Amino acid sequence: MLKTYHIALACVILAVVVLLFGGETLSFEEWKEVCLNVKNHFLHNEELSSLSVIILEIRLPRVILALLVGASLSGSGVVMQTIFRNP
Repeated sequence: MLKTYHIALACVILAVVVLLFGGETLSFEEWKEVCLNVKNHFLHNEELSSLSVIILEIRLPRVILALLVGASLSGSGVVMQTIFRNP
């Protein structure tokens, strides 16, 4: 149980780190600004900054899709091992 918790925590941390790095690298202060900007956009319908658009429309969908693809490949691997009775 504890090992599963550590793996899940590592996946979440890695997903956040991947959001920070790319063609436009974000510092921690810029990351906090982006989070506040996104919150204000959804609560008060304010304009998004260019960094927020990069995070929400480019990086975040890629990270979510990568997590979903990894989970589906993991599930298909379990099914294949079950079908062929491979421990």
